[in-house]
Amino acid sequence: MPPNLTPQHASDLTHWSAYGQPGRAPAKRVTAADWKTSPFHDPITSAWTVRLEPSQLAKLLDGFLPREMEDKWFVFADGPDPEGHVYMHFYRSWTGIKVAEVDIEIGDSSGGDGLHCAAHMTSVTWEASQEVTCGRQDERSAKRTVREVCRWVMGVELPDEGA
Repeated sequence: MPPNLTPQHASDLTHWSAYGQPGRAPAKRVTAADWKTSPFHDPITSAWTVRLEPSQLAKLLDGFLPREMEDKWFVFADGPDPEGHVYMHFYRSWTGIKVAEVDIEIGDSSGGDGLHCAAHMTSVTWEASQEVTCGRQDERSAKRTVREVCRWVMGVELPDEGA
């Protein structure tokens, strides 16, 4: 570490390297066609229950489209499908590598758009191939990555697990 770099500066630099600058909401909902991506190579899925407020769900459904080099993520959501499932996809913007996917279940909205009812994450899937991710990613790091992309890039603070 350079002599004039404090531990806090080092931590900030590491965070910026992983997550980039804070994001801005997209003008329209982001779709898979908005960016060149590649699928998982070696996915692993684990249960993950996180309750979402309607205002959070709306932001998550919009996704995130990188606009400049400092934007390090591409995020979009498929759905909701007829069963009320939404699949959020998290990719590194520079490489198009899929890092994580989250399954969200939306409660009954009585035929509405699904944005004004209860929802919760039910699982997280992550890329386990060390060759693809340039290092080891496990369940804990996948959840941490999803949480931080949601918070820093998309402006959605997820509650603690079990909340």
